[in-house]
Amino acid sequence: MRRLKKYVMVALTLLSLTISAIGLASCDFFRASKGLEFTLLEDGTYEVSGIGTCMDENIVIPSKYEGKAVTAIGKFAFSGAYRLTEVEIPDSVTTIGESAFSECYSLKSLEMPNGVTGIGASAFSNCDGLTKIEIPDNVTAIDRGVFNDCGSLTSVKIPNGVTEIREGAFRRCYSLTKIEIPDSVIAIGDDAFRDCFNLTNVTMGNGITTLGSYVFGNCGSLTEIVIPNSVISIGRNAFGECDGLTEIVIPDSVTTLETGAFAYCINLTSVVIGDGVTAIGDSTFSGCSHLTSVEISDNVTAIGHSAFNGCINLTSVVIGNGVKTIGDRAFYGCNNLTSVSLGNNVERLGAYAFAYCSILTGIVIPYGVTKLGECAFFDCDSLTIYCQTPKKPNGWNEDWNKDDCPVVWDYKA
Repeated sequence: MRRLKKYVMVALTLLSLTISAIGLASCDFFRASKGLEFTLLEDGTYEVSGIGTCMDENIVIPSKYEGKAVTAIGKFAFSGAYRLTEVEIPDSVTTIGESAFSECYSLKSLEMPNGVTGIGASAFSNCDGLTKIEIPDNVTAIDRGVFNDCGSLTSVKIPNGVTEIREGAFRRCYSLTKIEIPDSVIAIGDDAFRDCFNLTNVTMGNGITTLGSYVFGNCGSLTEIVIPNSVISIGRNAFGECDGLTEIVIPDSVTTLETGAFAYCINLTSVVIGDGVTAIGDSTFSGCSHLTSVEISDNVTAIGHSAFNGCINLTSVVIGNGVKTIGDRAFYGCNNLTSVSLGNNVERLGAYAFAYCSILTGIVIPYGVTKLGECAFFDCDSLTIYCQTPKKPNGWNEDWNKDDCPVVWDYKA
């Protein structure tokens, strides 16, 4: 009897251990949402390909389906699932496909496992209820439009391993107030943080070389930005309409300022342009109505069209000896400009370059200027023009001095 009892106890123990092992291996089988659609992949694993007949608001994705691992959430798998509020993703998943959760307006909670290495374009776009997200450590790129229009998103953690933030990744994340970009990031794409109206604090890592077009465009609450000394190129309208910015230091590493890079930063009062910049693009500081002075170094060779157009509080400009070309309307409408010093090597002054600089009293045109555009000094009522050349060169437009400002020829400084 005693021996029988012993055998029974052993058998029960083994049975208990077996049940526990099975339970641990497949506990999510009992918790997993029913009715989801799956597709067998070429590697023999499954992806969740659609919500199917599942009506759950809190979805649990199983780690296995028909005995094989679930490794991916497919393109558009849960797109438009407006009832969805929470998703539990198993550790087996490594890929989240394009638009997988786009337009899940009620989605509030989602934790991505660390095994995830790829998140597709627009994966969480228009998830208006999502408030925070932590990007897994193994993700190396934040794809195009991943969190676009996540209007309630307040917190994002970008791991030190991400090398690229692509186009529109966080565009129109209206509630985002702070972002830290790690040193691993090399490039931030066009529109990445555009229209993040409440973004006040941006920390950029020291690995960034490229800031794309409109990257922080219309971030009106941004009051300070430190551009790291690794940045080479600042894209078109990169900081356009950042109304809160008051000062900008462009580091020596920057060589290119593209069109409108800081256009309509209406409260910008101070700009330091680094020695690496060789060209100031069209409309770079156009509409910066509180900018009072600017000094352009000898390394700059060209000032683009409308570069300082409408800088109505600009009072003094020093243009370095490297500048050869000043574009059309470069200083148009700078009606408080009183002092302009042109570098000795200027060759071309564009049409309307200093038009409507109504209180400018004097300007010296260097001997080497061979092209002078139409109405270059139009409506400069107080101006006397001092030309180092003894007479009008053939390359000057017939209407260069349309308003017949007084001219002193063969001027010797």
